[in-house]
Amino acid sequence: MTQSSLAAIVLTAFACLTLPALHAAPQPLIDEVETSPLNSNAILPKIISQTAALYPAALARTGTEAVVVSFTVTSDGKVENPKIISTPATQLEAPAKKAVLAWKFQPGSRLGKPADFRLKAPVTFSVNGDGIEDAPAASRKVAAVYPYEQLVKNQTGWGEVAFVVDYSGRAILASSTGASDAAFSKSVIAMLEATEFSPAKKDKRTVMAPSTNRENFRPDADLDFTARHVLSELRKPKPAIFNLADLDDRPKAVSQRSAVYPRSMKSDGLTGQAEIEFIVDRDGRVLFPRIVSSSHEDFGWAAATAVAQWKFNPPMRNGQRVDVRMTVPVMFDAQKLASSD
Repeated sequence: MTQSSLAAIVLTAFACLTLPALHAAPQPLIDEVETSPLNSNAILPKIISQTAALYPAALARTGTEAVVVSFTVTSDGKVENPKIISTPATQLEAPAKKAVLAWKFQPGSRLGKPADFRLKAPVTFSVNGDGIEDAPAASRKVAAVYPYEQLVKNQTGWGEVAFVVDYSGRAILASSTGASDAAFSKSVIAMLEATEFSPAKKDKRTVMAPSTNRENFRPDADLDFTARHVLSELRKPKPAIFNLADLDDRPKAVSQRSAVYPRSMKSDGLTGQAEIEFIVDRDGRVLFPRIVSSSHEDFGWAAATAVAQWKFNPPMRNGQRVDVRMTVPVMFDAQKLASSD
C-alpha cells in the first residue's frame, strides 16, 4: 500500500470530526515490512484490538497526517520494538508508539509453527469525543469579522468550520467544511481561535472534543443607528468619515486584546505582520476592520479579529464626537509564541 493511499484514508477519517471518535485503521492496512520467501506459507498475526492514539494538544496542524509505524508481533502475540517509518510531525511519534504497544494480536505462523513478524501500519488518532458528559462551550466568544469586500457590496454569506477543543479550551485543527466564499470560513476560523472555551469532560476528566460551527453573515444584522450610518458612508465612492489629521487629538486605546497567532502557522514558526484599517466610531468602538495587507492571509484574519475587539476613547473634532478612520500594524512573533504556547 502506498503512502499516498494511507494519507488519503487518514484524511477521510479526519474529515469526519463531528463523529464521536476517530478509530484505528482496519486490518487490511497491516502488512509485513519485508516480504519473506516463506510468505506463501505464512499466516500473518490477526489483530484482536487496536487502540487509537491520543492527539497531542500542542499539535496545531490540520490533521491530514499519516503516521506509519513498524513493530514486531512475537510468536506469543506480544507487540515489541515500535519504530516510526514516516511522520509529518515529531509530536506524533510518542503517542503513536504508545498506541501500537497497546494493540492485541493473535500470533501468526510460518510453515505451521508460531513465528515472529515485523509488521507496519498507519496509526490514526482519537480526540476523545465519545461518551462526553459536558460538551465544550464558549466561555468568551468573540464576533466573526465580516469580510470587508462582501460587507460593502451588501453580500450575505456563510462559513462552516470543523475544529477540536483541546484540554486548555483552545480551538485547534480548525478547517473549513464549506462556505459561500472562502473569506467567510477564514473569518470563522480566526474567530474560533480567538474564542475561549470550557473544555469537554468525560468521566470527570478534561478531554479533547470535536465540534463544528456555522456562522451566517448578513450585512445589516444587529447594527445600531451609528454603525448603520458608518456602513452607509463606507458604501459611498467618497465616504464622509474623518481622518486622524482632522481630529483634536489621536484617540487613545482603552483596551487592546492581543492577536492570536494562527494555529495553521504555528509549525511553520513564521514571524509576520498585518496592516488593518478600521473605523473608530463616536463611542470609541471599532467597526468594520479591513485587511489592507499581510505577510500571510491567516495573519490578516487573526489581526482583524483582534482589532475588532479594541476600544478607544471617543474621537473628538472641535470638541464634538465623530467617527474616524484609522490604520494600525499588528505584529506576530513566533518566538514569543514558542515560549508561551
